[in-house]
Amino acid sequence: MARNLLLITSTTSLISLVLLIRLHHARIKTIASFLLAIGIMTLRTIVITTLSIYGFPISKYLYITHGITAIILIPLFHIHFLQLTKNRGWERTDLLHGLPLVVSLAVWPLSDFAYQGLVTTLFFLVILFYWLMILRSFVTGIWNRQSQINIVMKNIRQIREISNVVFGAITIGIFYNLWILFYAPPENDEQSLRHLIVPSLLLLLTSIKLLLDPDIMFGFDVVPRVIKKTGPHNIVSNIWNLELQKEVVGKRDQSLREKIGELLKDYIPRIEKAAFQTELFRRPGLTVEEFAAEVDIPVFHMAYIFRYHSQVTFQDFKKIIQINNAIELMKAGYVKEHTMESLAAQVGFASYNPFFVSFRNITGMTPQQYHKSVEA
Repeated sequence: MARNLLLITSTTSLISLVLLIRLHHARIKTIASFLLAIGIMTLRTIVITTLSIYGFPISKYLYITHGITAIILIPLFHIHFLQLTKNRGWERTDLLHGLPLVVSLAVWPLSDFAYQGLVTTLFFLVILFYWLMILRSFVTGIWNRQSQINIVMKNIRQIREISNVVFGAITIGIFYNLWILFYAPPENDEQSLRHLIVPSLLLLLTSIKLLLDPDIMFGFDVVPRVIKKTGPHNIVSNIWNLELQKEVVGKRDQSLREKIGELLKDYIPRIEKAAFQTELFRRPGLTVEEFAAEVDIPVFHMAYIFRYHSQVTFQDFKKIIQINNAIELMKAGYVKEHTMESLAAQVGFASYNPFFVSFRNITGMTPQQYHKSVEA
């Protein structure tokens, strides 16, 4: 029974892993550590279960593979969540996280002799250290992340939900592994297979959840990603609500309701064209009245659109466009020859401080951190 369950869960996880790689191969570098960790867990379960089916003794080797797998996987998860929360790729310093594996392989023979207690203690401390580092990434980079921009906060909540599932699975898996290693090592093959059921089910749950909702693997720069993915003139489905989402109040708005509904398909492309193809939003202090006049939309109509058909206010929409402009200038090398203060003024902010706050609210990091990630 245990063999069949393990083969089903591990094979399903392998299929999910292949689908994840196929769907997101363009960004494979940013999620390599996460996919590698899932792949190692999946292949370990498949190999051990297959060996058991063909009569190979596995209880002795399962004890070793639990330890080796833990010392590989936990640093990989740490690297991934560090990259996720700081929006960066691989760095040379990440290779240092392979040292626990090298040291473990070097001292593992000592665990059969007089130094078994010391080796066990060191192993436990290394695992606990990396778990605390993962917890720190979650607390500072995911759970405590906030934004005043509604569309960004919505993305943060979505990532936070999947993060809870993944962090829970990682935590249960880590401490279950430690429990097996130090308190309940398998005595026979059947017990060894039963010990694999919990981590395999956690692996299956995580793989399927990531396949259904992969945002946790790609970071928080939702607005630039949405614009890049859908095109600057086609973000209607992400910012605009063509259907009313709340009750229209006020006699003026009620009288505009039917008329605006018919004009939305003309108004929204006009607004986006002005936002992305002109430099109107680089004008400091641009008001909704001035913008309405520039795009030839009655100001009452413009106010109605942002009140009832937009996920963001006009001021937030302006900030999104300005920060997107700043990101494009960063990618074009603007900051190599100019200061951040100059960049803030270039995209339409009256001073650096509101630019800094808006940039962090929208991208989840400071302008300096984002520029560093672009340079990397």
